[in-house]
Amino acid sequence: HPSYYYRNSIQQLELPQRKAALIVPAFETLHYRLTFPKSKAELLSMLDMGSLYTFRYHVWPKGHAPTDYAKWRTATVPYRVAWQPDFEPYVVVRRDCPRYDQRFVGFGWNKVSHIMELD
Repeated sequence: HPSYYYRNSIQQLELPQRKAALIVPAFETLHYRLTFPKSKAELLSMLDMGSLYTFRYHVWPKGHAPTDYAKWRTATVPYRVAWQPDFEPYVVVRRDCPRYDQRFVGFGWNKVSHIMELD
């Protein structure tokens, strides 16, 4: 179950004690109905079959490229990801991290600016 892996990674990385962010790999589908994968192996199979894609791959590949999905495919433990321009991952952070600027409305640079602030 995904929440188990996140809890385990949070403990391994000692996130409550460190200034670090856990990047959550993001995926999307073009299918209206899709059964949520129950494991990483099932998710990888769905990627290989083309029923899932890395998030915004066809529209904005720079937004999630630093996640390094090729490395993620075989990773069994968390690995370091370096910030790059235009990176806008989904993250798990400590409660006392810099806040997301809620003045952003509409589309554009909201998540990018927050990730830059975190970096």
